[in-house]
Amino acid sequence: MKKLLLCSMVALAAFGINAQTSFTYGICTDNINGVGTNIAGTNYSAAIEVPEEVAKAMQGSRLTAVTVGFNSGLSKDATIYLTYDLKGEPFYTQPETKFLKAKNFTTATLDTPYEIEGRKFYIGYTYRQTRSNDKPIAFDAEALDGVSLFSHLGIWPDGGTPEWDVFPSFGSVCIRGIIEGDNLPSNALLPLRLSLPKSVGVNVDFNYSVDVYNISSSPVSSVSLSAAFGSDNPILSTVALDNVIEPMGKATVALKGRTSQENSELPVSLSISGVNGADNLLASVVASTKVLASDFVKPRIVVIEEGTGTGCGWCPAGYVAMEHMRENYPDTYLGIAVHNYPGDPMNCSSYSEWVDMYGAGYPYASINRSGSYGTFTPNLTICEAYYKELEGVVDLDLKVSAELADESGESIFVRTTARFGNDVESHNYGIAIVQTEDNVGPYSQNNYYSGGKNGNMYGWENKPGSVQVMYNDVARRIDNWNGKDVFPASLSRGQEYVYDETVPVGSPQCQKIEDTTVAALLIDRSTGEIVTAAKCRVGEKSSTGDVMAYTSSVRALPGAISVEGDFTTAEIYRPDGSKAATLSRAGRVELPTGIYIVSVFEFGRVSTIKLIVK
Repeated sequence: MKKLLLCSMVALAAFGINAQTSFTYGICTDNINGVGTNIAGTNYSAAIEVPEEVAKAMQGSRLTAVTVGFNSGLSKDATIYLTYDLKGEPFYTQPETKFLKAKNFTTATLDTPYEIEGRKFYIGYTYRQTRSNDKPIAFDAEALDGVSLFSHLGIWPDGGTPEWDVFPSFGSVCIRGIIEGDNLPSNALLPLRLSLPKSVGVNVDFNYSVDVYNISSSPVSSVSLSAAFGSDNPILSTVALDNVIEPMGKATVALKGRTSQENSELPVSLSISGVNGADNLLASVVASTKVLASDFVKPRIVVIEEGTGTGCGWCPAGYVAMEHMRENYPDTYLGIAVHNYPGDPMNCSSYSEWVDMYGAGYPYASINRSGSYGTFTPNLTICEAYYKELEGVVDLDLKVSAELADESGESIFVRTTARFGNDVESHNYGIAIVQTEDNVGPYSQNNYYSGGKNGNMYGWENKPGSVQVMYNDVARRIDNWNGKDVFPASLSRGQEYVYDETVPVGSPQCQKIEDTTVAALLIDRSTGEIVTAAKCRVGEKSSTGDVMAYTSSVRALPGAISVEGDFTTAEIYRPDGSKAATLSRAGRVELPTGIYIVSVFEFGRVSTIKLIVK
């Protein structure tokens, strides 16, 4: 169990003087997870917010000290500050030389305690990064659903201006304020995170819960909440708790939900209107997330693409993470290790566009190419945390099969089948085919963790500076990194859409077919994000089910394309999307030399194949 902050109440009435209390304002746990830009000369400003309602309840009390958690950095100089506006000038600053300690929380006592005025203010600190590999700012990695009071982070280069909250939420920034005085808030309950099922049915009750945090000096015994699912009327409920939530304590409140709407990303929001029968000081704070509301769901495969290399001494951290993920989540995780470090013997040139988009200090990674996570430094903790946020279900079924196209062994025939759980009027979906290989090597891997001088790394600290390693998930080829447009403009619920493609073996000089995995990535081309994926070994099919057989036959002939068998319509397109011909019955179409894409509509399914007419 992760340790939470405790509220310390100090009663002095026994000494014949006025009673005074003190408590710690902040919701971060004791966990320290580092965040940084990999760029020396980056400046950071981290802060937590005291909203006006809470500040009014504490009016006249004093902020006497600030506690900060820090991850890693060469210079330990920091400046504590207080401000009314994150984009304005602080009204209080206090330089703290040699204040921050790596992987620790430290406390700075304010030279002049701040008497709280009853208006919103922020408690924060600034820090300048001096080394590219540092990750100075500490978050606790306890995810928050849209609640930003305790996760403000501004970033700017030397000579630049701060951009606020450009990083995704890594939980709460590790800052706490020490408040002393007679006035402390009561009835202040914060919603933190909504926990819903992977999917919910339509017009049926389901169970879910919300984690809450008591930012007050009084226990909480009952809670009134308002929850909205899509555009349905909010569900109002009052819950009498079995156990009170102590001051500065955390609890989980169990609830029931219901929706009448079918939606692959149904918006969900929740606020706490009342505490102990009184108004909640934090009633304006809303926790929000999304849930899949449908009766047609399949597990999502989460994709982590990693930039790595044998010459990168920090890359064992990524190696450890990728091996852990493939071992512990074999069915719902796909790892793709892109070895593009200079001089790497496993270099994959077809991944250059992904590298141009996500490349950063090694190792680096993207997860589902999600804009919410951007580029991050892969380690076991972060990869697993992000995976758990993105795992779940999707309202579509994606399958893939792969086999050698002929006896030469130089190409692979790949069939991708997609079936959607809802009608889709418009979309920008595409399919990208990826090949990876396992059991590659051995090659010499640089290891900066040798001897423990850079901390522990799951046994790599006991290995030499150069280690002979066999590699898995090695990227060998990607066909169109952002996905090919292979689907009709609109999609029908339950209909199968088939895309066939013959691809060359990615690394024909050394790639072992028996160790090759072929994956199909379903990409939303409008955002660049991976919706889900399917994977299989060559000669196998993805485990989600068999790919249905088709009776029609499509072939390229000299100067023509032939479509035989039983089908409704066959449409032939040029690469620019213009239609070249349509067949309503078996036959052939005379065509000039070139590349064509043929979509055959057959028994409620669509098969798409690319052909070359010579």
